[in-house]
Amino acid sequence: MFIPWAPALITLALSAPLLAQTLKDPTRPPGEHVGSAGQAQAPLTLSAVLGSQPALAIINGQVLKVGDKVQGWTLRHIFKDEVLLVSAGQQQKLTVFDHSAVTSAYQNGH
Repeated sequence: MFIPWAPALITLALSAPLLAQTLKDPTRPPGEHVGSAGQAQAPLTLSAVLGSQPALAIINGQVLKVGDKVQGWTLRHIFKDEVLLVSAGQQQKLTVFDHSAVTSAYQNGH
């Protein structure tokens, strides 16, 4: 028995994942990174800098050395309490400890 709308239903069912991947989430905050699978990526966070020969950095729970990549960024330099990441001509510094937060709280009497 042939159902005339069956081919259209099958085509729609098979194309649904493709349509879903191209839609943008209107509730996503601006500037949030999106990975290749369409999943939002966590912001890069430097947890620690370890050693010096070779120096290692823990970014988003991954232990990395100079030249390693995380979320499309390449770890270029590891300093005492910060790292420098590069990607497509852009640079990003991550620090282990945000000194400005403490300074601000101290100045406000907290």
